[in-house]
Amino acid sequence: MAALSTEAMARRLAGVELFAGLRPSQLVWLARVGELQQLADGDVLFEEGDADTAFFVLLSGDLLISTMLGGHEQVLGRHSSPTAGPGRSRDEPDQPFAGSQFTGEVPLRTGQAYAA
Repeated sequence: MAALSTEAMARRLAGVELFAGLRPSQLVWLARVGELQQLADGDVLFEEGDADTAFFVLLSGDLLISTMLGGHEQVLGRHSSPTAGPGRSRDEPDQPFAGSQFTGEVPLRTGQAYAA
């Protein structure tokens, strides 16, 4: 994904179910204060035990949540964006799509300490 203007990012954020009720000015604010991160296949966004310092919104692709068990990677879940492509399915089809469009922990919003 190439660098986006604030207005283009605000339009992308408008497509995220979690932000559906926000006014355009609020979406522009989010786009301005947010930071775009691009990950390649296999890149690690955060690791188990890391302190939460951010809230991540998935705009495209898939994000796997995994842990190491007995020396093997165990996939715990998958977040998929609406643009992840054909053949992609969410782990819980009855879950609102917003549940797959972000990661990070709620304690960031409440001021409570938590580690991934």
